[in-house]
Amino acid sequence: MIIKRIHLYHKFLFIASLLLFLFPAAQISGPFLADFFLILIAIIFLVIFNQDKEFIISKIFFFNFFIIFYIFLATRSIFSDSVMLSLKSSAPYIRFGIFSLAVFFILKNNKNFIRHFYIILFITLIILIFDGYFQFFTGKNIFGFKTVRPDRLGGLFFDELILGSYLSKMLPIFFTFTFINKNVLNRRYVFLIILLMYILIFLSGERSAFLLSTFYLILISPFLIKLKKFIILLIFVVVSFSGLIFLNKDIKSRYVDQLLTHIIYQNQDTVILMPDHIDLFTSAIDIFQKNIFFGSGVKTFRINCRYTDENKIISLKKKAP
Repeated sequence: MIIKRIHLYHKFLFIASLLLFLFPAAQISGPFLADFFLILIAIIFLVIFNQDKEFIISKIFFFNFFIIFYIFLATRSIFSDSVMLSLKSSAPYIRFGIFSLAVFFILKNNKNFIRHFYIILFITLIILIFDGYFQFFTGKNIFGFKTVRPDRLGGLFFDELILGSYLSKMLPIFFTFTFINKNVLNRRYVFLIILLMYILIFLSGERSAFLLSTFYLILISPFLIKLKKFIILLIFVVVSFSGLIFLNKDIKSRYVDQLLTHIIYQNQDTVILMPDHIDLFTSAIDIFQKNIFFGSGVKTFRINCRYTDENKIISLKKKAP
């Protein structure tokens, strides 16, 4: 009986590890599969892995903070103006806390997990990078799906234009696992992958993802290259990207023309800063002022923004002299 339980224990550990291996790739297919894997891993942890009492006790301090935060979110949702809408998001939030414990547990009990996860992540990124550049040069991805917009890349995300956002999130994870697995890949290959990811984020047309990736790479650059090489590389990147912007009309439209339009609108009588977002900023400030200490509830912005005083929006629009 004991042998059978041990066999079952290792079998479920293998299944949970496999699901976690495939987690980055599952996110490419959309939120459903990734969330399904997350829930399965959490359930396996609750049903099987809670036999390790020592592990649970060692992580209970961290989990207590999460539980307090979760109770706060759920309670605030109950007392929000849109109870069901808010609870729909806050109630299932508990799965992330359990998932984090499951990840800790897998890392503790599967000694080869970090190495294998790194290799699978590397393969996933290689496929995404190849497909992204293929779409940039041919106008369609490897499955023949054409770009939705000439100034944006979707890659294997198809009409969901989040390739740059996904890569910008995977970049810190890839670097972290590279740092842990120093002997798995040659440093030159790692540098090449990071550079290709960074350029592809730029080509994807996602400005916020490109900006965040730039800040991140500046922060980690001392761990990768020496100062002299960093300065030379920085000059090369600035010159190359500037050249791409002014030689490619689609890239120029995304990073110059559209950016200027989104920052400032001007006609004969009025100058408006951030015309596409000023209503959102005003509503956010107004909701914050009304709910300074406890917020308005999870996912309730779409409801509460309707009650923003129009005069507050108008007051933020600067009139030309």
